[in-house]
Amino acid sequence: MVSEKLHEKIVELRARQYASSLTGVKISNVRKEVEGEFERYRENIQEFCKIDSISSQSWEDSENVNTIARFLCSKISAYDRNLFIPFERPFFIEIYVENCISFLESIWKIEGTRDLTLYMVSPPAVIQLQDLEYGFAYFEFQLDK
Repeated sequence: MVSEKLHEKIVELRARQYASSLTGVKISNVRKEVEGEFERYRENIQEFCKIDSISSQSWEDSENVNTIARFLCSKISAYDRNLFIPFERPFFIEIYVENCISFLESIWKIEGTRDLTLYMVSPPAVIQLQDLEYGFAYFEFQLDK
């Protein structure tokens, strides 16, 4: 059995490798979550992004992925471009997006799917794209301060 401390080091190493593979970002910093820092983000995702939830926007599977990428970039640009990618607990990757299309292409390549979850801090919000078998579902919601 792997000790908790060793497991955490392994997860941190994977997060650093993931962060270094991202393109279109100015900075990428792996950091450990302060106790409960993003708990309300996770709680809201569980509440609002269920499989049977009505999404803010949806697309058929046959629709152009470039259209979805441009849509996401317009949404991301409405926030401070400093944002967080949740990684395996307790780590997050903090990034500053410079080239949104390049960033999306890199994260989708790394993940092997077009699923995406981003935590915005200013103002506090979540953007999530779900790559479903029948198409794509987009969710966006702001958190109470």
